[in-house]
Amino acid sequence: MLKLLNFVLFSGTLLLAGTSVRGFEDTTERVPFHGPDKRPGYPDAFQYRYVLPKDAISPNGKYGLIFPARALAEAENDTLNDFVVSLEPSQILTRLDAENPEFEGKSNGGYEIAWSPDSSVALITLEARWGPGEFFLIEFQDGKVGRITNLDEKIRQLLEPDFRKAKVDRFNDSVGFTYEYLESQAPFCKLEKSTLVRIDAFVTNDPKGDNPWRARLRAVWDIRNAKFVEQHVSRPPNRSEK
Repeated sequence: MLKLLNFVLFSGTLLLAGTSVRGFEDTTERVPFHGPDKRPGYPDAFQYRYVLPKDAISPNGKYGLIFPARALAEAENDTLNDFVVSLEPSQILTRLDAENPEFEGKSNGGYEIAWSPDSSVALITLEARWGPGEFFLIEFQDGKVGRITNLDEKIRQLLEPDFRKAKVDRFNDSVGFTYEYLESQAPFCKLEKSTLVRIDAFVTNDPKGDNPWRARLRAVWDIRNAKFVEQHVSRPPNRSEK
């Protein structure tokens, strides 16, 4: 997972090869995004206060994700939002309802976007300190957002019974457990075309502990029917047990 860095202005045809992109350490390019109903001669708040990375644009060039720029993040850190946008025409489609939005210069931040080949589905992963932080599945239809699924909430619902059964301390006051990379930084959620999301997620209540509660969820999310069609929770060995 990669972080927002500084940018240079990019202009020209929007082309994106492949279906999965990673943050900003791979590129210094951004594309201009103008807010809706821009008035000639007046400053455009979205152009100057948000960044649209070239790598955050859908394969068909119609959709993207914009993040608060560094200056906005420093001024309004408690009220930041990431937005899903349309580029043809320029519109704000929806706010990403993230607990910890990504922004330029964020510590322990980063993001990954996987697009379906037909640009009808986007799987967005926001990075946190120990691993992925939040997962969102965006479905597009007729130039609009048809449905947003907070996969983070769905994943946590499957893991919650095992966490309660373990009777261990919570990760913090907000959540009982957090996602954790173990031996690699392979994506926990993988998009298969526009039909499925395969999930292989590791969680723990204490990333720094030698013998905390840890669990692994392997599941399959059916996008069209908005439900899990496969699910299995297991307990991987702790580091001290390997």
